Amino acid sequence: MAVAATALSLLATAVPTAAAADGTRASNRETQYVDCSADASTQTGSSAFPWQSLEQVNGLTLKTGSRILLKRGSRCTGTLAPNGSGREGDPMVIGAYGSGAKPVIDGGGNAETLLLKNTQWVEAKDLEITNSGNPGRNKRGVRVQLQDFGTGTHYRLT
Repeated sequence: MAVAATALSLLATAVPTAAAADGTRASNRETQYVDCSADASTQTGSSAFPWQSLEQVNGLTLKTGSRILLKRGSRCTGTLAPNGSGREGDPMVIGAYGSGAKPVIDGGGNAETLLLKNTQWVEAKDLEITNSGNPGRNKRGVRVQLQDFGTGTHYRLT
């Protein structure tokens, strides 16, 4: 299994829809924009009204090949754990949009900063991944976890 990360550039297409039994919402939008420093009352995940937290993205069930793009120069705290996968030729991409410094995802002392659980064909790039918090705790920057999933393939982190 190759592990890899790539940057995402997101293009808005549609708004999230109905909630599933596990609390996630299906999203028809191929690209989810995130700006944890945004000050907007309306949040749809579009470039005009980006999500303001990682938890909002974690609550979505993404389509095959979706993109999660974080605004350059922004900082998000918590765990990014996207629900969805890519496939050969159409990976899920996690990356950056806009200009400036790489976006920072800081795990804030959580167990993981980027958790890729039961997913495959994921690329993440152009991100700064860190995990601040109390020393001595078992913290990870990126974790690939397969649980009752079978074989996961093709992860790229750059």
